[in-house]
Amino acid sequence: MPGKIKEITFPDGETRKVEEMDFKIVKEDWNEYQLVDGTTLKTKSILMKVYWVLDPSGKRMYTPAGDPSIIINSVNQVVASERG
Repeated sequence: MPGKIKEITFPDGETRKVEEMDFKIVKEDWNEYQLVDGTTLKTKSILMKVYWVLDPSGKRMYTPAGDPSIIINSVNQVVASERG
């Protein structure tokens, strides 16, 4: 079942149609990093929206390698903790 079609402006200034794709969260893990001062940073990327880029005729586009031409909207969550 096709998703909602909308237009977005890409960084090159061109406006293209995209299809919003539904998704479900399967797994969201934290990445953990240790700074030289002992501070621990935990980060994770949270997916907000997924869009499949459409060609001018409305068909789903693919990269030259044959992969879906997908763009995402995401946010990064960061938690810092000092060593104690």
